[in-house]
Amino acid sequence: DVELMNLCDRDNKNKSSSDMPAEKKTQGAETGIVWPKDKKGERSTTAAGKEIWASAFNAIGESDRAAALLAEKDFRHAYPQHLLELGKLGLKSRENALSIARAGLKSVRSVFQFVRDGEEMPFEAAIEKFGQLPTKFHTGVVVGSGTAAPPAIEIPLRGKTLVGQELTEQLDRWADYGCIEPDAAAAVKALAAAGPAALPLAGHCYILLGANSELGPMQTLLRMGATVIA
Repeated sequence: DVELMNLCDRDNKNKSSSDMPAEKKTQGAETGIVWPKDKKGERSTTAAGKEIWASAFNAIGESDRAAALLAEKDFRHAYPQHLLELGKLGLKSRENALSIARAGLKSVRSVFQFVRDGEEMPFEAAIEKFGQLPTKFHTGVVVGSGTAAPPAIEIPLRGKTLVGQELTEQLDRWADYGCIEPDAAAAVKALAAAGPAALPLAGHCYILLGANSELGPMQTLLRMGATVIA
């Protein structure tokens, strides 16, 4: 999603929730599956991830690695190395691979929480209380009624919209710095040079994993008329 490439800018500073206007932090009542709370009482993806991955290490007798992962202070940047080691251990034997998978899935059910009518409980407890998960799932189709957005290659950055030569220069800076691959910059520049004729996506179908992820391209693809399978 080219609209999100501004996240690559090396000068872009992360803002804490305290920097956000009050109206941005206001949320409605929680319901359904939610992230667990950390020691500060805040919903934390990091705490949940650490606990789940640590349980996978412990399942194959790697308690020292589990402890190191839990103690990691810069988990956002250091987690790939921990998961690489876990992957290597999983490849050593069929038993390791199955133990890692089973422990991880079991931990997911106990770590994630479920909220209904103001009551919060572990997800596994909610399954017992409100009924088992369905044994069959069905395919649904949502047909949009709007029109595809006018195609254009433009990237918002710090209140500006980069197009043309300004966009090309910024893409080159990102590629030189290393926050995007050179072929990614080249692909965006090629689309920009091709013009609107290259961009309408009606009739094209995309299969997305994690379609609703924050950095996913689903919204952009839908706006441009594509069909998305997710």
